[in-house]
Amino acid sequence: MPFEQKTDRFSKQEFILTVTNPSSKGVYTDYIRFQCINEKTQLIEDMQAGDFVVIKFSITGRKFKNKKDEEIFYTNLDVEDLEIVNKGNEAPKEIKAGQNTDYSDLIPGLDQDDSIDDADQKEYDDLPF
Repeated sequence: MPFEQKTDRFSKQEFILTVTNPSSKGVYTDYIRFQCINEKTQLIEDMQAGDFVVIKFSITGRKFKNKKDEEIFYTNLDVEDLEIVNKGNEAPKEIKAGQNTDYSDLIPGLDQDDSIDDADQKEYDDLPF
């Protein structure tokens, strides 16, 4: 998406990450919007459509009232760090060979134990709803 210079001290650039998720009912594609703020926009200068990337991000949220006095909520995924794992639209050979959805061996500093299985999700879910 285009680079936006909002003020003299605030700029941002958004991009859409496409994630393919195989399931027992078929393959689904998710489209996830990330944003890079200020100096973080430099992280995506070399990124092209089709690149495989690893993203470290934080989740931020804001609320405000519109002209009708209704509360509006926004959630942003702010990029903290980004690494291009493989250029182009070819999956890294490690992924193609095993068709494994566990990418922990491709991500420096991530252990396989860092992922949460569906069966263990309730143990880790601390959301209030």
